[in-house]
Amino acid sequence: MKNRYLYFFILSFILFNCDSPIESHSYLTEFFPLKVGNKWYYKSNISQDTSYFNETIEVVAQKKINDNTYFETVRNIISSNIKDTLYYRLNEDVLYAMKPPQEESIIADFSLKLNEIAYWDSTGKLRVSERTDSTIVFSTPFGGDYGLSITYKKGIGITYEYINGYIPHIRELVYWELK
Repeated sequence: MKNRYLYFFILSFILFNCDSPIESHSYLTEFFPLKVGNKWYYKSNISQDTSYFNETIEVVAQKKINDNTYFETVRNIISSNIKDTLYYRLNEDVLYAMKPPQEESIIADFSLKLNEIAYWDSTGKLRVSERTDSTIVFSTPFGGDYGLSITYKKGIGITYEYINGYIPHIRELVYWELK
């Protein structure tokens, strides 16, 4: 019974403190807005927690690494208290990610047009499978035991992610706070 009240309280708090995403964030033009304090709340199947959201990603700092300025993000899987740190930087329309000691890699090129292909180290060929003025979807072909689809929405960030692997992983955005 206590869980039901806690769930209702959290849901009410989020809904009543939530700005309209289109009106309040339409001035942002980046597909992945990086600023300290930005936070995304996801519902993910990676956790057994069935709460409104069970995973967060937050930009916690800005750091200089190898002469580049990165934004440090912390991904928190709430039910298991697992935290993972990644560093992102945006250079023009190209989004890079790094997890030291590994080298950075390109994870998105927002200048690509529909059906253009980006080559990513971790996933092989990746193409733009959908594209509008406000949304871009990168995907690999689904087959066998692997496939990937990531949706970015301008002014918001990653809104949907599906990774088909040994255990399929789905992450859907339910709420965000942008500074």
